[in-house]
Amino acid sequence: MDLFSDLTHYTKLSILKSLNDSSKTLSELASRLNLSKPEISRQLSELNNLKLIERIDRQNHLSIFGETILNCIFPLEFLIDHFEFFKNHPLPNLPMNLVRDICDLQHAELIEGAGLIVKNIIDRLKKHNQEIYLMVDHPQPRIADVKIDKVLVIAPIYAKDENLNLDFFHKDCKEFEIRTLEVVEYNIMILDHKIGLFLLPNLKGVIDANYAFFVTDPLGINYLERVWDFFWKKSKFRVASKL
Repeated sequence: MDLFSDLTHYTKLSILKSLNDSSKTLSELASRLNLSKPEISRQLSELNNLKLIERIDRQNHLSIFGETILNCIFPLEFLIDHFEFFKNHPLPNLPMNLVRDICDLQHAELIEGAGLIVKNIIDRLKKHNQEIYLMVDHPQPRIADVKIDKVLVIAPIYAKDENLNLDFFHKDCKEFEIRTLEVVEYNIMILDHKIGLFLLPNLKGVIDANYAFFVTDPLGINYLERVWDFFWKKSKFRVASKL
């Protein structure tokens, strides 16, 4: 039996995903997947032979091997689902471990449309945020009465603070620091370690403001923080202030 061929079988993969949520009986799977009990029974038998599942007291569970395989499949599905996007948006100057882990964004939403992206930024900044981490190459939306305790910014070395619309952060900010890079190849915004936006360059090397990954899950936020931290450590100090 060919493991990889079986894993591309829609019904088998659907069963594994369903069992990833919780253990289920044959009847529960048949009802959940809208398939006959004989068909589910046959698929379960094959999955059991592959050691991907275990059957205990009529309940079907993912085996440890099954969990491992499924954790490998989810990231691959992310790349397949966003094939057209990544075909036109490379990952320049990221270390191999961050390129490999791009699938940590598997739960993120890919937003299309510059207007929608800006609206997301404005909506989030209007709320009180304790910390914001930015990596920007273009002006940010200017918003009145923004209150943020800590702001860390990575910006192009040629950009002036006022041209990036960063001056409004200074007013009530307890901690503020800007560092610079020769070239900023990504745009990142992380709010309170809970919400993030990630913009990538197109094939011409220009950051594509028409697409952004909107991230709210811990795995995706951790990935954005790792990318941001990688460039923060490479950047040069420019200005800092503390209240």
